[in-house]
Amino acid sequence: MRAASDSPNIREEQKVMANGFPEVWRLEWESSPKTVCGLEDLPSAVTCPCSGFAYGESGQLDLIRSRNGREIERLKLAKYFADHNGAILQRWKPQEGDSEEQGSESEAFLTQVRARPVVKVVSSRITIMMAHLQSSLCRPM
Repeated sequence: MRAASDSPNIREEQKVMANGFPEVWRLEWESSPKTVCGLEDLPSAVTCPCSGFAYGESGQLDLIRSRNGREIERLKLAKYFADHNGAILQRWKPQEGDSEEQGSESEAFLTQVRARPVVKVVSSRITIMMAHLQSSLCRPM
């Protein structure tokens, strides 16, 4: 699995087996995402409306399936976030004490959070379940 690739628009990649064929599933932003519930506004980022999205990013996001280096399917994910202007993903996980951090908007704090691992969205378990679902939907009846 790859997260936060060299390309700023690729959020994450996962190798999977679907119908017995190796595939690459990739989350890719159509353009650079915007911050949402961001570090720059820590008092808001750690409140209930931002729960699950604190230190997040937002934009038009696609799930792309590739086989043998060729795109075979693209699913636009923003439509599943109807109450927002695009998909929202958490980028860095908040840690206990972040809200009490003195000078939380200081450059030192921002650097510390940005050094945290990027939250993985596509887990192996979800990928396996989705690959199984995809293969069962594609079988001829």
